[in-house]
Amino acid sequence: MPRLAPHLPLPISEPLAKGEPGDGYPFPWSVYRWLPGETTEDLADPVEAAKELAGFVSALQRIDATGGPGPSWSNAFRGVPMGDERDSVAVDARVRPKIEALRGIVDAGAVTAVWEAALAAPTGTARRCGSRPAVKDAVTKYTRAY
Repeated sequence: MPRLAPHLPLPISEPLAKGEPGDGYPFPWSVYRWLPGETTEDLADPVEAAKELAGFVSALQRIDATGGPGPSWSNAFRGVPMGDERDSVAVDARVRPKIEALRGIVDAGAVTAVWEAALAAPTGTARRCGSRPAVKDAVTKYTRAY
């Protein structure tokens, strides 16, 4: 995180402590400084907040990840293709039941179409999922419905 901070337009949390697995907690752990801020309900200007968030995400995407940590369980297998069957949050067998659980809250058919477009998008041809035409078209279609 400290290596990312100089490249980003908004503050990010700083690591305060790091620990290793031990008795009572079998995973690596860390503690980060809390960032002051507002909840989304309290934003004075939600449109400006959305623009700032978009600028943050764009800046984050421009950072060269060469030499960064490789895919592992601790970073949700960052960098693997969509639908990769590793124990990732983006495993098809995990995503589809979550979409189904949202049926009635969201248009599950539209969300499934976005997911399937993401799975079908060619890997290694674009840095960002949103720049892949099939995914972008599916997301645009879904968001216009709301």
